[in-house]
Amino acid sequence: MVIFKVNNLKKSYGADVIFDNVSFDLKEGEVVGLLGRNGTGKSTLLKILKGIEMPDSGNIQFFKKCSMGYLEQIPEYPNMTVQNVLYLPFEKIMSIENDMRTIEALLATSLDEKDMNKLLEKYGRLQEAFDKNNGYSISSKVEKIKNGLNISEDLSNSIFDKCSGGEKTRVLVAKMLLEEPEILLLDEPTNNLDIKTLEWLEDYIKQYKGSVLVVSHDRYFLDHVIGRVVELDTDGIEEYEGNYSKYIQDKEQRFLERYKAYENNQYITHRMEMQVRRLKSMNSQILRGVANKIENRLNKMEKIDKPVFEKKSMRMNEFSGSRSGATLLEAVGISKSFEQKELFSDIDLTIEKGDRIGIIGENGCGKTTLLKILLDQEKADDGIIEISPTAKIGYLTQDTSFEDEEKTILETFIQSFDSMSQGDARNKLASMLFTSDDVYKKIKVLSGGEKIRLKLCILMNQNLNLIVLDEPTNHLDLNSREVLEENLMNYSGTLLFVSHDRYFLEKMTNKIWNLEDKKVDVFSGNYDEYIDRKKSVVEESSPNSKKTRR
Repeated sequence: MVIFKVNNLKKSYGADVIFDNVSFDLKEGEVVGLLGRNGTGKSTLLKILKGIEMPDSGNIQFFKKCSMGYLEQIPEYPNMTVQNVLYLPFEKIMSIENDMRTIEALLATSLDEKDMNKLLEKYGRLQEAFDKNNGYSISSKVEKIKNGLNISEDLSNSIFDKCSGGEKTRVLVAKMLLEEPEILLLDEPTNNLDIKTLEWLEDYIKQYKGSVLVVSHDRYFLDHVIGRVVELDTDGIEEYEGNYSKYIQDKEQRFLERYKAYENNQYITHRMEMQVRRLKSMNSQILRGVANKIENRLNKMEKIDKPVFEKKSMRMNEFSGSRSGATLLEAVGISKSFEQKELFSDIDLTIEKGDRIGIIGENGCGKTTLLKILLDQEKADDGIIEISPTAKIGYLTQDTSFEDEEKTILETFIQSFDSMSQGDARNKLASMLFTSDDVYKKIKVLSGGEKIRLKLCILMNQNLNLIVLDEPTNHLDLNSREVLEENLMNYSGTLLFVSHDRYFLEKMTNKIWNLEDKKVDVFSGNYDEYIDRKKSVVEESSPNSKKTRR
């Protein structure tokens, strides 16, 4: 059954049309991905559905009355603890409970029989309402969601407005899930979540009884939860059945079919135009009449516009690293603590030539600290690090600032090398989608994602044989992530990176380092193979497993 239908929505800000001719529906129980280029108005569309903003024209038809939850940009909750925020969905029920506690206190005092009976009668009504609204199960619901989203007691007692971005995201996801609306509108719900929390959220959404419309750049998440794609563009909607990977295949197939139709249309049009010119050039009234008829048919014929594939064309470069020895780096007995918190202890790690290592682990477990220790940017408490003299290392941190942000992209790029012509620089920048006048933008006006692309472009052209990346896909849209992956796939050197982007991990890794319980579990294989191994270990250790363990 269709829950709501969007009919010909249009939205503008001043003279800028954000989108037009937007029509689609959402059915009961389905999970739909709302995708589209940056700037096409995905967040705006969610706000219109929630009633926060109004469209210029068009309407939304709701076919049943239903509650709607919306994961918004992070709001402020002045002086409220995280626990207070988590209990906001139950304000009415908690008010009933407070009234019950007040009556209980009064009943403990000396009252005459008449007042006592009145209070008992009121208490009975409140208790019935409390029970009807599942008041006795609220605490267990809250604890279940808190455990799933890794919200500790320390975090629960923290002031919400003083929490980090990742902590706030987890709390807001928890609050919305506790509201249990029939429709979930999710705007980038996976931002700042670690892999363990992402997996829990995926499972929760797959089991969710309501309907979900989600905007996300997390392709692994989209692959595992959505069953349909609604792609938003300035001139309307295109729909695709299936998950993200199926959407990518079908999108390319549609483009090829449209391009073939365009070429066929161009061929027929060209032939008819040539025929008209030839017939009109002949000294014959009859042939000119035939030419006019053909011309009339040509004018009435539908013209097919040349389709444009969303992904900008780019020339891929072969990023060759400099030569190196077989072992680039070796760490023995590494330990690190901060104050009373031990991050990891007595770990041994080796980076070999050609390794593509993804470091995973929960937020706060010490992944970035481990990177810095391996690169000798931070000292370990114990242990030895040996870096090969042949290692030429580049490091992309999560900090996206530049020394002089008044300079342009082109100036910054050229000055990062001893000698490079403008032509060579522009060719290399184009591989990271900095084309035409983009290269003359000042650094200070770039988005976080554009700065990351520029830093990566500089790194990948410095003849390095080991590139170290800390959350490289953060702040990148889907198109930029794919461009980054294609460039890194063409890099012949060694990669070491921290990431929560499981799609990126799956494509880029041949080894996984899982930092967990103060140790590093080293696995040879890509991310999906690692997950399969973990699942098989869990199944074998399960009491219900039929396998005999030796």
